[in-house]
Amino acid sequence: MAFAGSNHHFFTDLTQAKVDIGASAVSLNPTGERIYDNDGTYPNAVFSWPSLPASNPRVCISIRPPLWELINPLQYPALASELKHFLTAAPAGAPSLIALWHEASGDNWSCSNKTPKADCGPNKNLVCRGPGGIYSAYFASLDSQFPSQGGAAGLLTQAQVFVQKKARKLNANVLVGAIEVVSKATSSDLACTISPWMADDLDFYACDVYDSSTGTAVPADLLGVFQTVAQDHMKTGSPVIGITETNSRFPGRRPFWFASAW
Repeated sequence: MAFAGSNHHFFTDLTQAKVDIGASAVSLNPTGERIYDNDGTYPNAVFSWPSLPASNPRVCISIRPPLWELINPLQYPALASELKHFLTAAPAGAPSLIALWHEASGDNWSCSNKTPKADCGPNKNLVCRGPGGIYSAYFASLDSQFPSQGGAAGLLTQAQVFVQKKARKLNANVLVGAIEVVSKATSSDLACTISPWMADDLDFYACDVYDSSTGTAVPADLLGVFQTVAQDHMKTGSPVIGITETNSRFPGRRPFWFASAW
């Protein structure tokens, strides 16, 4: 499958935009929306699909549920009911994509000396997890409370499989996968950073990938490495790969960046 889109807040603007390619202007015709559900609240036990335009685009949505509670539905029936309602309420059309706790790893692990970056949290003493370290406090609590379950990473991968199985049982119009951040150009470095946060045999593996601060990153290199790491999570077959966020901070490099990433 192949589709292109934008953040949910700008999707309508993008449908109305035209790009001058020299000879004429062409419409972009986006077909997908990227959504961060309940942004700013971690964790959150209420999930909802946004109102969608008439074009009924495919949705790629991130949810951030309480992980221990999610995988223990008999103990937490209200959350189990909320998850069931969410899955069965998925929009019609092409299957939407669901990820749990996108960029969970935080891309902070140093593979050379086996030490994580620990300058997040109120006291700057927590391992940085999630985009900008925003998951650090919650994930640290999971690490301390559930060491036998593998801490935050172990609970997340269990939750990914749990939601995937639940969606299939309900015949929900969704695919369940993992979204990680990719900035390392060797498979060994990337694998030790993100592999603990991605379960095996998910429906898709997607990445948020950006240009480097020096403007020297090569999308094909980064994405090729990501595909190799994702393949290692598949027991059979090839992984479905996606790009959920991408850009270059340098305007002059954006034509190269987007064309190469595509």
